[in-house]
Amino acid sequence: MKKFVAMALLATLFCINAIAEDLKLHLSCKILTTNEQKVTDSKVVDSVVVLGADKLSITNGPLETIYDFDKEQIIVIDNKNKTYQKTSLYAPLAFVLSETRSREGLFAMMKGAGLKKSSTFSAFNIESNLGIKSRLPLDEKIKFKTENNIYIATYKNKEVARFELSRHKLSNNQADTLNKYLAYEWQLQPDIRKELVGYNKLFKNLSFTKQQIEKMDATCDLIKVDKRGGIDTTLPANYKLIFSENERLNSLIAKGQNKSRMLSIKQYNEKIDSLLEAKRLLGAFLTMNEFVLQYWEFPEQRKDPRLKELAGTSDMEGVLNLSSVQAKTASDVEQLVKPVQPFIDKKIAGYPVLYAFIANQYSYIGDTTRTYQYMYKALDANPFMTQALLDLGGYYLQQYDTTAAFVCFEQAESIVSTHKGVVQRKKVKDFIKSQLPDHFKYSFFKKWHF
Repeated sequence: MKKFVAMALLATLFCINAIAEDLKLHLSCKILTTNEQKVTDSKVVDSVVVLGADKLSITNGPLETIYDFDKEQIIVIDNKNKTYQKTSLYAPLAFVLSETRSREGLFAMMKGAGLKKSSTFSAFNIESNLGIKSRLPLDEKIKFKTENNIYIATYKNKEVARFELSRHKLSNNQADTLNKYLAYEWQLQPDIRKELVGYNKLFKNLSFTKQQIEKMDATCDLIKVDKRGGIDTTLPANYKLIFSENERLNSLIAKGQNKSRMLSIKQYNEKIDSLLEAKRLLGAFLTMNEFVLQYWEFPEQRKDPRLKELAGTSDMEGVLNLSSVQAKTASDVEQLVKPVQPFIDKKIAGYPVLYAFIANQYSYIGDTTRTYQYMYKALDANPFMTQALLDLGGYYLQQYDTTAAFVCFEQAESIVSTHKGVVQRKKVKDFIKSQLPDHFKYSFFKKWHF
């Protein structure tokens, strides 16, 4: 429902022949939802929409959502609770790709077992729900017909969408912007989306079947239009930044914002030298590992001859086994942790990396709860370990929590942008762009280019 309200608002936004770069529109919108033969009539929603050169703002009551295409982020401002949250534009799209792969895998398993695809997971529904062309072949293309200026889209002779174009003409920029928004936020099926902005006209109403049991109808009326001076993303100083709806992750990222606590390369080297001088060799070795996890560089003391005294000791053996031996059972993990637990209890120098090693061991045996538990312990102790943040984001990505994943990835990038793992994660965005070109190829007032 939320996405559909936003889409309907955006549809009306383009009801003007000549549009300035920044426009503020006051809208009244009403949604009808039909689900299992029951019609739900929503209240009239009064909203304000602002279109800028590289930003788009939608305000409903105390909530304002800003799509900042220049900085590739979504900002949700809660004026009632005085909070705001930033999310990567890529997070929802990463979920789209994950969902598509999951469904394709399910289809392959069903086919291998001799089962037919269920109607809920038909090729059309993949396209309509995810807004991308599935790699699965469509049995029949979507067809359109016109009846008294009403456009009807059918798939296998079944009606899947019905809409009417308004008399309002769109410029090429307006059509591109509307097309891109429909592709990104509402994830509308490509063939239908193309027809909706056909002839460079705005549509004024739409009925669309998302699943076989659900249909949404929307109409929107323009109340007032006036010019304004752009979208302001400067937030009041008394507003609290929320990084994630996950309270623990939000607390962790907030802690990592205080970069004054982060050790520089020089400070790490000084700390390692001091530990070596004091013959706290295991602490020096663990601190070197902590340094590597943060900067993905080797400290200059890695070949210090004093470290040779650690070789062959039970302490060193316990640490090396925890970091390199892959557990197969929970009992294996317990045996690997036992020799290093005293170092954790004493919080010797560099001990946070031991938590990270334990988290990785639990990930090997598929214990998700303990994987998160120990990675959070590692980052609570040192929120600047870039690789640990990337690993935590990877765990979230595997669980389809792409918003939390990108929060971790972007926090890691803010700490050490040149870290090898950070550079690799940036390629995820390139992959998303290559897989979902419709979400990126449209110009946003000739500025949105890839």
